[in-house]
Amino acid sequence: MMKRLSIAALVLVGLALMVLYWLGGGGLGEYWGPGEPRNAPLDAVLIDSRVEAQLSAADEIGVSRSKQILFGDLHVHSTFSLDAFMMALPTGGGEGAHPVADACDFARHCSALDFWSINDHAVSLTREIWDDTIDAIRQCNDVASDPQNPDVSAFLGWEWTQMGTNPDNHYGHKNVIIRGLADDEIPTRAIAARPPADAFDRQAGQQPGRLVRGIGALVRPTQDTWDLIRYFDRMLGVPECPDGVPVRDLPDDCRESTLDPAGLFSKLDDWGLDSMVIPHGTTWGYY
Repeated sequence: MMKRLSIAALVLVGLALMVLYWLGGGGLGEYWGPGEPRNAPLDAVLIDSRVEAQLSAADEIGVSRSKQILFGDLHVHSTFSLDAFMMALPTGGGEGAHPVADACDFARHCSALDFWSINDHAVSLTREIWDDTIDAIRQCNDVASDPQNPDVSAFLGWEWTQMGTNPDNHYGHKNVIIRGLADDEIPTRAIAARPPADAFDRQAGQQPGRLVRGIGALVRPTQDTWDLIRYFDRMLGVPECPDGVPVRDLPDDCRESTLDPAGLFSKLDDWGLDSMVIPHGTTWGYY
C-alpha cells in the first residue's frame, strides 16, 4: 500500500512539475505581434496644406530657401522592447500593446513626420520578432501614396543598448539605422550589446528559472502575467552566437552581440550593408 502511495505521489509531483514548466515557458501567454498599419495614406490635400503652411511661415520670418527641411525621429520603440512591453501591461497602468504598426500610424497621422526608424532594444529581438519588425516596416512604406514622394519613409533599425559597470567599460546606447529593405540589404539578426563579464555573470544569476516563473503564473493568474512570462521565456531562450565567426556564417536563430562599439562597427562592416549609427547618449550610470 505504501509503495503504491509513494508511486502515486511521485506521479503527482512529476505532473505538477510538468505543469509548472509549461506555465513557466509561457504556455498560456499570447504573442504581441507587429500589428498592421492603417491602410490609408495621407490625403494629398492635407500634404499640400502642410507644405503651404511651412513655406508661408518661412517667408514670414525671412528664412525661405530652395532646400527642403525634413523632420524625423531615429529613436522609436514599440512594445517589442522589454521595457516598453512591461510599461504597456494593464496591471502596470499601461494601455496594452503598441506594436510597430502603431508607430507607423503615429508618424504618419499624428506627428506629421517625414521619416522615422524603429529602434527596439536588440537584446529583445528574437528571430520571430525581428522578422515581424521587417514585415511591419515594409507594410508602413507600402501604404505611402507615392513611392517617389512618400508621405512618410520608415527605416529598419535597432538599439545597441550597452551599460557598463565602471567608466572604463561604459559606452552608452547607440541607434543603428539600416538604409535598405530588400532581403539582401538587411542583416539576418540585430546586433545586441553584451554586458561586461562581471555584469553578465550577475545578471545570469538573477534570472528566474522556468519553474519559478511557472509558480509566478499560478500566484498571479492573469493574462498580463502569462504574456510577460512568454516574452521572458522567448527572449531568454535565444542562445548566444559564437565569437570569431563571420556574420553571414552564424546560425540564424542565435543572439549576435558585442562588448564594445568597435565590435559593433566591425560586425556592421562585415555585413557590408548601408547603415548609420547615432549615439543615444553616453552619460554615466544606468542611462
